[in-house]
Amino acid sequence: MKQRDNINSKILEYKNYMATIPNDTIYTRWGMYTQDNRYSSITASIVKMIMDDMEINEDQAYYMLYYIISNDIDDYERAKRDMKVDVNFEIYRMRG
Repeated sequence: MKQRDNINSKILEYKNYMATIPNDTIYTRWGMYTQDNRYSSITASIVKMIMDDMEINEDQAYYMLYYIISNDIDDYERAKRDMKVDVNFEIYRMRG
């Protein structure tokens, strides 16, 4: 349980930090997170944590993080439960 609490806190920390940064790019906000060199590596590190914890592929993990951010979810475990019934999550599973 300790590891999951740590992942949840890391995701929250990341989400709250990124929310304070103005989007000064040509990208959408999510594009800024994933494509801008200033932020893509921190985003990738969070994605890696999700991949390892859930034993999923990279596309699924990026989708999971996108889902958490775009829906302003603060509970990682809730997001994981949501993925069990999310059609898009399954599409990314098949692509990976």
